[in-house]
Amino acid sequence: MLSIDESAELRALQGRAYGRGGGLTVDELDRLRSLEGRRAPAAQPPIVAPVGEPHPAVVEAAPSSDAEPAHDEPVPATASDLDVFDELRADQASGAASSAAGAPRRRGRIVGALALALAVGIGVGWLLFGWDSAAFLLNAAHSGQRAELEASGDYDPGTVTAVAEQHGAVGWRATRDVGDQQCAIITFEDESTFNCESRASLEQGGIAGTVLTLPVEDGEQNSLWFSMVTAVSGDIMPVFQLSPSNYDWTAQYSEEELAAARELEAQGFIGENLSIVGYDGDMPVWTAWTNEGSCLMAGGGALWAQSCGAQGESLDLEMTVDGTRTTYSVVQTEMRGPQLTITRAEQSER
Repeated sequence: MLSIDESAELRALQGRAYGRGGGLTVDELDRLRSLEGRRAPAAQPPIVAPVGEPHPAVVEAAPSSDAEPAHDEPVPATASDLDVFDELRADQASGAASSAAGAPRRRGRIVGALALALAVGIGVGWLLFGWDSAAFLLNAAHSGQRAELEASGDYDPGTVTAVAEQHGAVGWRATRDVGDQQCAIITFEDESTFNCESRASLEQGGIAGTVLTLPVEDGEQNSLWFSMVTAVSGDIMPVFQLSPSNYDWTAQYSEEELAAARELEAQGFIGENLSIVGYDGDMPVWTAWTNEGSCLMAGGGALWAQSCGAQGESLDLEMTVDGTRTTYSVVQTEMRGPQLTITRAEQSER
């Protein structure tokens, strides 16, 4: 049984142990258990600190106005008190182990987040700065042809790029003369042809184009033209044009003109690339564009003469006609295209 003073002390200790914000020292905890053990036997509630509050065994009790002062004499800690500290140390060790075990998972989540951020960054970069996936795949699919064109030495190194594909043929663009000329190239299986035009000419509406004859279909050959033209935006754009299957380039010439065209074909010119730029009397004066530029031709039979130069350049051809020294000059004009001037030793006529 407890005395009146001990009962008051017990109530004070219980109020601080079980009340909100309360707490006991180690000595006070031991005193509380001693007093509870000496009173009349009854079921006693366990000493449990409120959720979220510090363990009462290790927190200094706050002063209470209605509490009786504790005994001044120190009371040694009991075995149960030591068990409390052991439990606290075990809880701390368990928390540390849980934190260490979770570290690899957190690192994995961080690495995954960084990889996702990198992928998103690349995607945003492509959207902002542009990436032509179609052109990339086209060049990858025809890397062998690209290597052959690069190795030909006809173009500035590293400038050959596939830009379009139609009817089984591939259209390419490149530059030459250190970027001064823009070239249109067309390849079909093992065949290729190209033509180049100066940048100044392209900016004034000129066209760099080339043509290649496709295999026979239904008894007719088709000509596929590939050109690099200047769009309204100022960008150089690729254009394919397939001539009708019944197109016959010879139909535009008379018998005499066609005979002359056949002679030029025998010298290595492509019939579709020939055109008559003017006449000297009854004799036609011809031009043709080739892989190397353009040419000016006049004559007939075994007396053909020719002069060639870069695409868009003025061409001069000198030859003797009916015993007179004659000069044929062709210049490219912006509004009227190629224009022929004939100059003779005695007189000049246009």
